Amino acid sequence: MKLKTTLLIFASLAMVFSSVQADDDPRQPPAAPAATPPAAPPAMGRMMGPPTFADFDANGDGCINAEEFAAGWNNRRTGNANMPDFADFDTDQDGFISEQELNAGRAKRITERAAEGRQMRNVAKAASFADIDANHDGKIDPEEFAAHQLQNRQQRP
Repeated sequence: MKLKTTLLIFASLAMVFSSVQADDDPRQPPAAPAATPPAAPPAMGRMMGPPTFADFDANGDGCINAEEFAAGWNNRRTGNANMPDFADFDTDQDGFISEQELNAGRAKRITERAAEGRQMRNVAKAASFADIDANHDGKIDPEEFAAHQLQNRQQRP
């Protein structure tokens, strides 16, 4: 089982880095691609096509660390690539999400998705801050956020 998992990881890495030239400095951000027409959004929130470097480089620093790779791999495997990460909401990077950060992050995602022409189904059904803040301490910690996302994944068709 370990060998199969290792081979899958190496195959994924090969696909991710297939467009990187051998003489490129991996510490430098990749060059901006040539202007191309925007692709159609993925159907039903699922990623389509081969993975790209950007699918794994969550913080956009041009490098993929172990945490980014694990998150990117999990997103590809489970089809939850469009679900936000904790860092997408924790804008002040204090390790918690405030109610203001949650509301601002949601507004940003809704605006981005609307601009992409996506349907805004279930926006009114979004969990409240109080629902996600399970211990009611006035902030969402990474565990509460992960539990909320797991609940959302289980409710998807």
